Amino acid sequence: MNDRMAVVMDEETVYAFADDTEVTEGRTLLADGAVIEAESEPRDICGLVRDGSGAACGVWVRVVGRELTAECDGSCNPASGRLCRHAVALSLHAVERGMSWQAVPVDDTRRTPGEALDALTAGGKAAVLDRLLDARPELFAEADQLAVHVLAPPARAELTALQEKTAS
Repeated sequence: MNDRMAVVMDEETVYAFADDTEVTEGRTLLADGAVIEAESEPRDICGLVRDGSGAACGVWVRVVGRELTAECDGSCNPASGRLCRHAVALSLHAVERGMSWQAVPVDDTRRTPGEALDALTAGGKAAVLDRLLDARPELFAEADQLAVHVLAPPARAELTALQEKTAS
C-alpha cells in the first residue's frame, strides 16, 4: 500500500476498525433501523443511533490519517482505536447510502513551522493558538499580539514588512 494513499470508505474499512462482536451488534442495530439520524461532512459522519434499550446515542466517526476514530456518548467502551457497535452501525449506514464521506489524502510533506502555520485556515490557526495558550498560560498577557501575529495572512505580513522598509 502506498504511504500517501487515503483510506477507502467501504464495509471492509469499517470492519478493520471494529472487533467481531461490535461488527455483529452494529449490523444488527443497522438492520433494526437503529440509525435515526446521520449527517456527513468531508471527513466524518455523525448521527444518532438507538441502543437496544431504545435510548439514542450521539455518535461521531472521523477519518484521521489512515484510520477511523470514533466517539460515542453511549455506555459502550471500546478499546482505543476501535469502533463501538453504534459507530459501526452509523458507518455502515453511511457506506450503504453512499453518503459523501471520504478520507482527505494524507499530506505528510515536511514543512517548517512557519510554512505549516501559513498552510492552515484561520480556524486551524485559532485552534493552534488555543492549544498554545492552554499549554503556556503565562502567554495570556500577550494573547492579543499572538492572535494578530498567528491569524495574520502571509500577504499582510509581507505588506507590513514592505511598509516598514519603505518608511525607513
